[in-house]
Amino acid sequence: MSYGNFESEFREHIGVELTSPLEIGEVYYLSFWVSAAEGRSSPPDTPGWAQPVFWASNNVGLLFTMQPNIWTGFTGPEFEPRNYAHLFAQEVIADTSDWILVSGSFTADSAYRYLAVGNFFENAMTDTMHLTPGNSSGAFVYVDEVCVSTSPNGCDIGNGLIELHGNAPAVVFPNPALNAVTLLRNSVTAAGWKVTDLMGRCAANGTWQGGNVELDIGGWASGTYCVYLDIEYHDCVRLIVVR
Repeated sequence: MSYGNFESEFREHIGVELTSPLEIGEVYYLSFWVSAAEGRSSPPDTPGWAQPVFWASNNVGLLFTMQPNIWTGFTGPEFEPRNYAHLFAQEVIADTSDWILVSGSFTADSAYRYLAVGNFFENAMTDTMHLTPGNSSGAFVYVDEVCVSTSPNGCDIGNGLIELHGNAPAVVFPNPALNAVTLLRNSVTAAGWKVTDLMGRCAANGTWQGGNVELDIGGWASGTYCVYLDIEYHDCVRLIVVR
């Protein structure tokens, strides 16, 4: 829940302990994808809680902390809204049919051990939008592919892997991609390649002589694409998700 239409300014956060504390002075590159949720705040047969979700809000973001801030029940996080996050969406997240990329960087000022995802701003500092008429308990969002990396290239989340045959691995990055994507192979063996949409329509093709293939995808329609590599009669198939 990124916005609670209550006097208590209720929020819901998700969090995780980092694999290792952040290093003070290190620059970290952050990103995540977010989409507005649509539906009900609880099952329709739940008395008093089955309210349709008609709101959208901004300020969904990432906050690093020194403590886990775990809570149970309906009291919400123990800490008050901080009106701060290390990365957050300044625009209202109102699109229920597509994902929006939120990205940025910051220099660690503490050896943070935990990461929380949510809206850490009070209602007075949160912009909202009433998507459709009707009563609602608040705004909810979907969050995916949260990345914290010391590399400007982000995280190798690898959500595009469908199938990999043979001994000639390939890498597709960044994935998801916005305007350009790189196809990389370590092998110098020539191989044909093509990119198709899920209907099988060819978007691009060529011959891979080794090294990198740079693709300009700025004009491609949003969606999911497959990369097929013809390597010694094997197909190496990876997804490209173009946002």
